[in-house]
Amino acid sequence: MTPPPPPTSRPGIRFGTAYYWEHLRAPDLERDLMAQARIDTIRVGESVWSTWEPRDGEFDLDWLTPVLDGARERGMGVLLGTPTYAIPPWLQRKHPELAVARADGSRNPWGARQEVNFTSPIFRAYAERVIRAVIGRHGGQQRHALPPCP
Repeated sequence: MTPPPPPTSRPGIRFGTAYYWEHLRAPDLERDLMAQARIDTIRVGESVWSTWEPRDGEFDLDWLTPVLDGARERGMGVLLGTPTYAIPPWLQRKHPELAVARADGSRNPWGARQEVNFTSPIFRAYAERVIRAVIGRHGGQQRHALPPCP
Protein backbone atom coordinates (compact mmCIF):
# COMPACT_ATOMS: atom_id res chain seq x y z
CA MET A 1 0.00 0.00 0.00
CA THR A 2 1.42 3.35 -1.03
CA PRO A 3 1.15 6.06 1.63
CA PRO A 4 -0.28 9.42 0.62
CA PRO A 5 2.20 11.98 -0.62
CA PRO A 6 3.86 14.08 2.06
CA PRO A 7 2.47 17.58 2.45
CA THR A 8 4.57 20.29 0.79
CA SER A 9 3.33 23.00 3.12
CA ARG A 10 4.46 21.30 6.34
CA PRO A 11 5.95 23.86 8.72
CA GLY A 12 9.48 23.45 9.95
CA ILE A 13 12.21 21.29 8.51
CA ARG A 14 11.73 19.55 5.19
CA PHE A 15 13.06 16.08 4.42
CA GLY A 16 14.71 15.97 1.03
CA THR A 17 17.32 14.45 -1.19
CA ALA A 18 19.16 15.00 -4.44
CA TYR A 19 17.41 13.26 -7.31
CA TYR A 20 19.62 12.45 -10.28
CA TRP A 21 17.12 11.21 -12.84
CA GLU A 22 19.75 11.31 -15.56
CA HIS A 23 21.65 8.47 -13.79
CA LEU A 24 18.66 6.18 -13.32
CA ARG A 25 17.41 3.50 -15.68
CA ALA A 26 13.83 3.97 -14.50
CA PRO A 27 12.56 6.98 -12.58
CA ASP A 28 12.27 6.17 -8.88
CA LEU A 29 9.44 8.65 -8.52
CA GLU A 30 7.23 6.31 -10.54
CA ARG A 31 7.80 3.58 -7.95
CA ASP A 32 6.80 5.91 -5.10
CA LEU A 33 9.88 4.96 -3.07
CA MET A 34 10.52 8.56 -2.11
CA ALA A 35 6.91 9.07 -1.05
CA GLN A 36 7.11 5.91 1.05
CA ALA A 37 10.20 7.33 2.75
CA ARG A 38 8.24 10.56 3.40
CA ILE A 39 10.67 12.64 1.35
CA ASP A 40 8.91 15.91 0.67
CA THR A 41 11.53 17.80 -1.36
CA ILE A 42 13.92 16.89 -4.16
CA ARG A 43 16.89 18.82 -5.54
CA VAL A 44 17.46 18.48 -9.28
CA GLY A 45 19.31 20.01 -12.20
CA GLU A 46 22.79 20.68 -10.87
CA SER A 47 25.97 19.31 -12.45
CA VAL A 48 24.20 18.40 -15.70
CA TRP A 49 25.29 21.28 -17.91
CA SER A 50 26.18 18.87 -20.71
CA THR A 51 22.64 17.45 -20.49
CA TRP A 52 21.00 20.89 -20.59
CA GLU A 53 23.34 22.14 -23.34
CA PRO A 54 24.89 19.15 -25.17
CA ARG A 55 26.44 21.41 -27.81
CA ASP A 56 27.34 25.09 -27.75
CA GLY A 57 24.08 27.06 -27.91
CA GLU A 58 21.91 23.97 -28.42
CA PHE A 59 19.62 23.38 -25.45
CA ASP A 60 17.69 20.27 -24.41
CA LEU A 61 15.42 21.52 -21.65
CA ASP A 62 12.46 19.13 -21.62
CA TRP A 63 14.12 16.05 -20.13
CA LEU A 64 13.34 17.29 -16.61
CA THR A 65 9.60 17.77 -17.19
CA PRO A 66 8.61 14.18 -16.23
CA VAL A 67 10.58 14.49 -12.99
CA LEU A 68 8.93 17.79 -12.08
CA ASP A 69 5.51 16.41 -12.96
CA GLY A 70 6.17 13.27 -10.89
CA ALA A 71 7.22 15.34 -7.90
CA ARG A 72 4.11 17.49 -8.19
CA GLU A 73 1.87 14.42 -8.41
CA ARG A 74 3.37 13.18 -5.15
CA GLY A 75 3.15 16.54 -3.37
CA MET A 76 6.93 17.05 -3.31
CA GLY A 77 8.65 20.39 -3.46
CA VAL A 78 11.49 20.90 -5.92
CA LEU A 79 14.71 22.88 -5.60
CA LEU A 80 15.97 23.53 -9.12
CA GLY A 81 19.73 23.90 -9.06
CA THR A 82 22.06 25.43 -11.60
CA PRO A 83 24.36 23.11 -13.57
CA THR A 84 27.36 25.41 -13.46
CA TYR A 85 29.88 23.65 -11.23
CA ALA A 86 30.71 21.07 -13.91
CA ILE A 87 31.29 22.52 -17.37
CA PRO A 88 30.47 20.47 -20.48
CA PRO A 89 33.28 18.97 -22.57
CA TRP A 90 32.59 21.26 -25.53
CA LEU A 91 33.15 24.34 -23.32
CA GLN A 92 36.42 22.99 -21.96
CA ARG A 93 37.66 22.28 -25.49
CA LYS A 94 36.58 25.72 -26.69
CA HIS A 95 38.06 27.55 -23.68
CA PRO A 96 40.78 25.48 -21.96
CA GLU A 97 41.85 28.66 -20.15
CA LEU A 98 38.77 28.24 -17.93
CA ALA A 99 40.49 25.45 -15.97
CA VAL A 100 41.64 26.51 -12.52
CA ALA A 101 45.36 27.21 -12.34
CA ARG A 102 47.22 25.41 -9.57
CA ALA A 103 49.95 27.03 -7.48
CA ASP A 104 52.61 25.51 -9.75
CA GLY A 105 50.95 27.03 -12.83
CA SER A 106 49.52 23.78 -14.20
CA ARG A 107 45.80 23.56 -14.93
CA ASN A 108 43.26 21.24 -13.36
CA PRO A 109 42.23 18.65 -15.93
CA TRP A 110 38.67 18.57 -17.20
CA GLY A 111 36.33 16.06 -15.59
CA ALA A 112 36.33 17.01 -11.94
CA ARG A 113 33.63 19.11 -10.40
CA GLN A 114 34.51 22.69 -9.69
CA GLU A 115 37.54 22.58 -11.97
CA VAL A 116 36.68 25.89 -13.57
CA ASN A 117 37.68 29.45 -12.72
CA PHE A 118 34.32 30.85 -11.59
CA THR A 119 35.64 34.42 -11.73
CA SER A 120 36.30 34.29 -15.47
CA PRO A 121 34.06 36.61 -17.50
CA ILE A 122 33.97 33.91 -20.18
CA PHE A 123 32.67 31.35 -17.68
CA ARG A 124 30.14 33.79 -16.25
CA ALA A 125 28.74 34.58 -19.71
CA TYR A 126 28.22 30.90 -20.57
CA ALA A 127 26.87 30.16 -17.09
CA GLU A 128 24.36 32.99 -17.33
CA ARG A 129 23.24 31.76 -20.73
CA VAL A 130 22.49 28.20 -19.56
CA ILE A 131 20.89 29.40 -16.31
CA ARG A 132 18.60 31.78 -18.22
CA ALA A 133 17.63 28.97 -20.60
CA VAL A 134 16.79 26.57 -17.74
CA ILE A 135 14.92 29.22 -15.75
CA GLY A 136 13.08 30.29 -18.89
CA ARG A 137 11.82 26.75 -19.34
CA HIS A 138 11.33 25.51 -15.77
CA GLY A 139 11.64 28.41 -13.35
CA GLY A 140 8.82 30.42 -11.91
CA GLN A 141 6.19 27.77 -12.49
CA GLN A 142 3.92 27.77 -9.47
CA ARG A 143 3.12 24.12 -9.94
CA HIS A 144 6.78 23.36 -9.20
CA ALA A 145 7.43 26.09 -6.64
CA LEU A 146 8.51 25.14 -3.14
CA PRO A 147 6.31 26.77 -0.51
CA PRO A 148 8.10 29.31 1.67
CA CYS A 149 9.45 28.15 5.01
CA PRO A 150 7.61 29.62 8.00
